[in-house]
Amino acid sequence: MDTPLDKSRMRAGGFTFRKFFVAHDRCAMKVGTDGVLLGAWAPINGVSRVLDIGTGSGLVALMLAQRLAEATVEHARRKSLSADVDPPTAAENRDSTGAGLPLQPRVVIHGVELVQAAAAQAAENIKASPWSSSMRIINQDIVAYARDVAARYDLIVCNPPYFPPGVPCGTEQRDQARYTASLDHQSLLAAAWRLLTPAGHLALVLPEAIADRIISLAARQGLHLRARCRVSENQRKPAHRALLLFSRAPGEMTETSLVLRDSDNRYSADFRRLTGMFYLAH
Repeated sequence: MDTPLDKSRMRAGGFTFRKFFVAHDRCAMKVGTDGVLLGAWAPINGVSRVLDIGTGSGLVALMLAQRLAEATVEHARRKSLSADVDPPTAAENRDSTGAGLPLQPRVVIHGVELVQAAAAQAAENIKASPWSSSMRIINQDIVAYARDVAARYDLIVCNPPYFPPGVPCGTEQRDQARYTASLDHQSLLAAAWRLLTPAGHLALVLPEAIADRIISLAARQGLHLRARCRVSENQRKPAHRALLLFSRAPGEMTETSLVLRDSDNRYSADFRRLTGMFYLAH
């Protein structure tokens, strides 16, 4: 199960982050640690076109929008220092964290969502964010989207369904979010391969128990594993989640691990470093 987030940051129908609010009362899958991990971990260096498959509430797309905006601010700061000129004023960028700064015109973030209610709520969350002009939600099946569009992306992210069809969850929307009957992994990987640029990357968060099978399926699809992070709740427990990064181009593979909580059940320093820009407090 997804690790519960701190309830103190919850408000009716959603979750308050440092720079944006995510309403999720009309989404089958609520804001959770899996999505936060993916949004904080996926690489953004050199990225200008992003696709979030199965965007749900829009959480991961919004996290990536914040990171790209903050990267723009940092790039401008370093450029001004190297050129020995005055950095942008507060009036020019509204603050130094990218909270009020729109994304660069070349940056595009799309979220594809099959369930109409979730797509509508994601669109509302994006509209309320500082980065809405560069973001769009598409209410469509990803297989059809990959077949129909010419667009290609530098980064594709997905927190996909991972349970085989089983006992119904109670609603059709939650079944679609949790069970692979709505999107099997082979179809997901084929769609991602089609939509990636030649140098693009696909980032996934999945149960560690199925990571090796996904890696094997991806290899048959022509997607090479480039990074794997094993995530465990604490030092005493085995890894329960895997963050996986694939590319169409082969290259060096990096393996890391992340422990979410210390022995006192507080978030670990590594988790705070990874996600600190998003939370109001840890």
